[in-house]
Amino acid sequence: MGSSPAAVEKVEDGPPKPTRVTITNGLTDQLTVHCKSKDDGLGTKVLPNNASFSWHFTPSIFWNTLFFCSFDWEGNTGGLKRFDIYVEKRDLLRCLECNWLINQSGPCLYNKEAKAYDKCYSFRN
Repeated sequence: MGSSPAAVEKVEDGPPKPTRVTITNGLTDQLTVHCKSKDDGLGTKVLPNNASFSWHFTPSIFWNTLFFCSFDWEGNTGGLKRFDIYVEKRDLLRCLECNWLINQSGPCLYNKEAKAYDKCYSFRN
């Protein structure tokens, strides 16, 4: 998996640069999302189909920034779905704008080169 020159410059130019995470509801039902880090709670958001919410932050120089989210929607079985939406060690070199589409099977990260949400993951319960 290659990184874009802009993402590499993020590390080579000194401290990490501000990063934005956007979550978009790819379900037909409304999506309830609650995201937080160790230090910051972002509250609960209710997103209709195709609606988004985003936040920005500056990752840690220690490579330990983590934001995690829970997801729920009508018809969801098996309880809340969870996913670590931003893991600095995973995401720092691949996105300054981390755009996620939430589907029933899990979140998919937008790939600028492919112009598609093609980096998909499974939820954890």
